Amino acid sequence: MSAHAIWAPNQDELFYIKGARDSLYSVATTTDAAVTFGTEQRLAIEGLLMFGTYRDYDIMPDGERLVVVLPAEDSDEGPPRINIVVNWIEELKELVPIP
Repeated sequence: MSAHAIWAPNQDELFYIKGARDSLYSVATTTDAAVTFGTEQRLAIEGLLMFGTYRDYDIMPDGERLVVVLPAEDSDEGPPRINIVVNWIEELKELVPIP
């Protein structure tokens, strides 16, 4: 069974998660007169996190790179955190004044 499929921006490749839901695959496609699929390839990305029905990866608009959510590595630094910077444009203007 395959899940969480997404087309590459130029629509010549399809990415999806298959099997144990932790391995990412791709398959070349053509959409001329009919949709045809090439041989699927397992990508060297494993251990994807699954958040219910949400896809935990995406392809960049240039079609050359993937963004993937992976588990955090174990560390002694405490729980993971996210730093959110608000009003960063104003702070940048103060640090680098524009003449």
